[in-house]
Amino acid sequence: MSGAEFAGTLAERVTLQRRSGERDDLGAADGAWSAGFAVWAAMAPATPAAWGQGDRPGASPRWRATIRSGADVLPGDRLTWRGVAHAVRSVEADPAASDRLLLDVEEDR
Repeated sequence: MSGAEFAGTLAERVTLQRRSGERDDLGAADGAWSAGFAVWAAMAPATPAAWGQGDRPGASPRWRATIRSGADVLPGDRLTWRGVAHAVRSVEADPAASDRLLLDVEEDR
């Protein structure tokens, strides 16, 4: 797929956020998220997690987001799409094309 064709698949605007390093008066993390930055992404449904996986009683909707490489995104960050927050579960370079990153995200309930 050429660069122009790839750019045409990035039809969704998403925001990537990271927890701030701010501390409250007692030294605990305040839990706030950074303002984040917007990128274009291709969003596709992913296989749902198994019911009862870990300590979760049910599966949350999961998605595969494809973005351009170079974005500073790590597991544990948050992706906001269409007003819904999604936890970034994994980040990997696309083995078929080095110009993109594959993010596995799960709706953050």
